[in-house]
Amino acid sequence: MPKAAETVETGTPKDARAGKRKRVEQSKASLYGDLLREVFAHLPAVDLCRAREVCREWRDAASDESLWRRLCADCWFKPVPNYPGRISRVGAGGVPFHSCELFQRGMCRLAYAEAFSERERAWITTAELCEGVYVKDLTTGELIRNRDGRRWWFRFKEDAGEDWQDWDGWWAGEGHGRESIFCRDGTVASNLNDLEEDEEPMSHRWGFARDIYEIDAEMAREGWRHCCLPLSDPRRDDLKVEEFEEQGYFSKLEPRVMVGPGVYKKQRGARSPHKPKKYAKEIRAAGGNGTQFHVGCALKLWPDTDLDHWRDRESYPQCVVRRHPETWGWILESCWTLQTSWPMPTRQEEVLREDLADEFLKYDATEQKLEVRMYNRGIQPEQDECVSERMVNYCQEYVKVEVCGEVEIFMPRILANRVCAKPHNRGSMRIVPEDTRSRVV
Repeated sequence: MPKAAETVETGTPKDARAGKRKRVEQSKASLYGDLLREVFAHLPAVDLCRAREVCREWRDAASDESLWRRLCADCWFKPVPNYPGRISRVGAGGVPFHSCELFQRGMCRLAYAEAFSERERAWITTAELCEGVYVKDLTTGELIRNRDGRRWWFRFKEDAGEDWQDWDGWWAGEGHGRESIFCRDGTVASNLNDLEEDEEPMSHRWGFARDIYEIDAEMAREGWRHCCLPLSDPRRDDLKVEEFEEQGYFSKLEPRVMVGPGVYKKQRGARSPHKPKKYAKEIRAAGGNGTQFHVGCALKLWPDTDLDHWRDRESYPQCVVRRHPETWGWILESCWTLQTSWPMPTRQEEVLREDLADEFLKYDATEQKLEVRMYNRGIQPEQDECVSERMVNYCQEYVKVEVCGEVEIFMPRILANRVCAKPHNRGSMRIVPEDTRSRVV
């Protein structure tokens, strides 16, 4: 009786209902992948990533390489929205080389993830500084590496003085800045002339610099400790206190209150905007020695003379490396100069955009007070401001990286260590041991 009653109440036996439901689910599943891919083709990257977390079918559909190839093309090759000059992110150098190689090999989802995760990296490798960017072949649609060298666009800031502004065509509204190329041999090729009557262009050299903001921060902390000691304390070193005072801006890593002649009381406050700990953390995550060297965080430029013969007013304030939030391109900025890896907007466009105008830039004579003082006084820079040859090689040495056991690409060792350590790359990307193959380019 209970079974008969149940049949009357529901109208269909339990076994029949279960079989029908199973057949319906199988019918839906057979259309699942095709339908989802059609829907996912209209979704942005963020929604595709969320869709991959729903279930297995959604993950397979949202991982389709054709979807991510379209997203790469839209994000990389099309002009940056609302930015002057029709600048693309790949043309601005904002897409790393290994992402372009993965894109060429058909691994578009991984290529997109790598480009997006590297868009804020604030240190640059030799290849990214010197080598030409990828360009899209209009006939085949493929990416082609430009081997002529990466072009940079340079201008002076207003703080450099009126003489340099009069000399700089950007301030007169002429073009997007003067072009220059950083060569691998350490020279800078450009059409810059020191004065209008000079026939030959200025000749400069470049080198990776130590992150002196980290070094000076450590010096400041040590000097700060001595400042906080009483005058009668035998541990107090007046020479370190004097050096601390000479550091100017860096002595204000933590605001202080004078409680007596040469004696200060500690007070809580903000630290240097250069965030040296952030740089050190990034390099340590990349496998580098972040406590001593910060390769690629800053560049030093000087007239084309031997390092041992630096003299007089030839110690230019170093250029700090950072990224542009819209183009993802590279910016080299000091208190007096600005360089970008894409044609910077003209002065008229900057007035309208307020993008790279001086008042919105990060570094001025306040931040680089110590370097400006050294330049104005003609003080010879410390030789250890330039990174040792061993660390430069670490930035130049290429290693082979295996991707998903199928594709092999070459990357600078310092970048390969960083990329392979990312959580989303663990298990899929690894550095091939050195005894098999490595090279320096």
